[in-house]
Amino acid sequence: MVDVAQVEDAMIRPATPSDARSLAELIEIAGGGIPGWLWSQMAEPGETPLDVGERRARREQGGFSYRHATVAEIGGAVAGMILAYRLDPVDEEEIAAAPDLVRPFLELEREVPGSFYINAFAVYEPYRGRGLGTRLVEATFGHAAQAGCGTLSVQYFSQNPRAGAFYERHGFRFLAERKLAAHPACRYDDRTVLLVRG
Repeated sequence: MVDVAQVEDAMIRPATPSDARSLAELIEIAGGGIPGWLWSQMAEPGETPLDVGERRARREQGGFSYRHATVAEIGGAVAGMILAYRLDPVDEEEIAAAPDLVRPFLELEREVPGSFYINAFAVYEPYRGRGLGTRLVEATFGHAAQAGCGTLSVQYFSQNPRAGAFYERHGFRFLAERKLAAHPACRYDDRTVLLVRG
């Protein structure tokens, strides 16, 4: 059982390289199985997909780098994270070269260049519904302002309406959506929905 006082005392802080394993686990949760599938394509001999995710999270550069993550820490352990950054323009060649599973997400990213993009957001199961998500999102609003971004953007799976309702409560509104390509690696098979704020 999670101690409510511990949750209330959670520290919201920038991620560090030592958080990389937790970041990989949480982005896999947020991504509905897609990150693990992508990482399996990059694995070296003897490496698990999660090992690849951890290695990538330790990088200094790239979208999935600890430098773009904020974590909620409780009792010395990561309880949740949000990964967000200014979104670079996505070009047609990048979209055309992407796997079918990833293409709908890139097509929607192309709609909001320069926005502060929430790439991944997840809280471990025992800590959900206790306000950590709100604290992480509010921290991201501050980071967007510091980066000079007046608009934030995020995608969520339509089959996860709780996520959509959470973002709408925090000022996000619908912009566009795309049909997902059916794939055994992904737990979702309906649509990805793009929301914006600001």
